[in-house]
Amino acid sequence: MTENFSEASYKRHKSHEAAHIASVPTIIDRPDTIDAWRHQRINALLDPLIEQFSDKTWLTVGDMGGEAFYLKSRGAANVTATNITAEKLLYLKRQGLMDGIFVEQLNAENINKPDDSFDIVVCKESYHHFPRPPVAFYELMRVARIAVALIEPMERSSFRLLDFVKYLAKVVLRSKSEAALQFEVSGNFLFRLSVPELKKMSTAMQFNCVAIREINDFYHGSTNLRSAHDAVPMTFTRFGIAAQNILCRTRLMTPGLISALVFKAPVDNSTFVRLRKHGYRIYRLPRNPYGPIGSQT
Repeated sequence: MTENFSEASYKRHKSHEAAHIASVPTIIDRPDTIDAWRHQRINALLDPLIEQFSDKTWLTVGDMGGEAFYLKSRGAANVTATNITAEKLLYLKRQGLMDGIFVEQLNAENINKPDDSFDIVVCKESYHHFPRPPVAFYELMRVARIAVALIEPMERSSFRLLDFVKYLAKVVLRSKSEAALQFEVSGNFLFRLSVPELKKMSTAMQFNCVAIREINDFYHGSTNLRSAHDAVPMTFTRFGIAAQNILCRTRLMTPGLISALVFKAPVDNSTFVRLRKHGYRIYRLPRNPYGPIGSQT
């Protein structure tokens, strides 16, 4: 019998993670590095949710430990960290690096939890690795009571000149074919997040609103593990981010990362105010004029 596509994909991911069990996210054990600074900056996209819902229950999906650690350090009271295999998270737990954090094994496409099990679900830079991301999206929304936060690479625009130039540069510099850049080593298609598609999926499920914020990141292997207090590599990193920001503002390039907060429950005005203060744009989704599905008698 031919092996199921998603099962084969998850087996490859488990094998990959098994080889990196003893590695510790820099945000936990090397917080003074540029890499940790980068991840802190990206995780800070969750701050308005933490400020508003710190006393609620949180679930991280596809977590190598860094997201749950950040949430807990920022005041989230009840955090459960999960991944397709729990070995790495359990290793961190045994090292005393995940104190106060629950750890579980979880498949994002088939979450063994009841509806509305957690208030906030967080999936950071993992969604694009899933074999069937839309399946995972509905599972994440199913187990969330208030909202799902997705922080992911953003689908590039075909209408921005430097997106095409950047893409060609990757083909040349990495000596890979165009097709090879669209897939990862495990064989999965790299499913970057598209704002229009996300809004359509959310509207189809009759959710309330989506909050969007885009940012850019800059990675360079030679400087990533240098100290964030080292002026030259840190300036180089900040310049790389600033240059991308300018190109995005002039609409010559698509931002690299997007934070999408999909709200399942009604949102009060104080939440909107807090989100806008943190740079989010709010998109209220259209309501079904024929009444919500399931409301008819």
